Amino acid sequence: TESMSLRLAEGDVGRYGRMRVWGSVGFIVAVAGFGPLLDIAGVGLVPYLLAATSIALLLATRRLPAATELPARAAGARLRDELLQPALLAFLAAALLTIVAHAPFYAFFSLYLEGLGYSRTAIGLLWALGVVAEIVLFLCQKRFFDRFPATGLLAATLALCVLRFLMTAEAAGMGPVAATLTLAAAQVLHAATFALNHSASMAVLYQRFGTRHQARAQSLYTAVAYGVGGALGAVGAGIIWQTWGAAATFRAAAVAAALGWLAALALHRWAGRAEEGT
Repeated sequence: TESMSLRLAEGDVGRYGRMRVWGSVGFIVAVAGFGPLLDIAGVGLVPYLLAATSIALLLATRRLPAATELPARAAGARLRDELLQPALLAFLAAALLTIVAHAPFYAFFSLYLEGLGYSRTAIGLLWALGVVAEIVLFLCQKRFFDRFPATGLLAATLALCVLRFLMTAEAAGMGPVAATLTLAAAQVLHAATFALNHSASMAVLYQRFGTRHQARAQSLYTAVAYGVGGALGAVGAGIIWQTWGAAATFRAAAVAAALGWLAALALHRWAGRAEEGT
């Protein structure tokens, strides 16, 4: 879907953001709509809801135009050539470490808040705040890309990711009001650490591979970032959580983000040198 979105947007991050925002809207609809249904009918309804959603998705995809890409051999050769470039390796490292850093958030944030004494309503509101922030960012992201290069934005989002998870970790030692304000501010940063980071990553892939290579480039990105990074992050977060506790888990997430920032900074510098060379 990401490669299709980029192709339809023709590399315009403003159009891409307006399309990508519907994924965030869908998350809100699913949480707000499915939750009450499950309260009434129980978790046995989940397979039927997923099946209905899948059928609707299938019907929607039938209306999309066919994708055009190079033959597998030619596209594979282009990817192999790119894999030898330090810039792509730096990009993949930054992507992997971004997902490693977010793994504790996705896996344990609700448990963390519950341990701090927050009600389920308050937990839901903090989650919703992050989703609303990402929606706003997707809708107005073009102004960022008009002023700054995608590689620079990617590095900036990882620097903000370090700040976000340090704030999340340190909230455990604060009073109720200070902790809530800190956590709310950290959730607003989701606009940068997820939405802007994701769009910047897509822009980098588009710039390096264009529309005709996107499917395989996206597959590589997804496998490395969400496959390897997601697995390493989830397992590592679980071990740290059990051994050193919740706050240490989010501090470790900040460390992963800092390493990702170094990789993104290297990518940005290589991209700048390449532009100067041309």
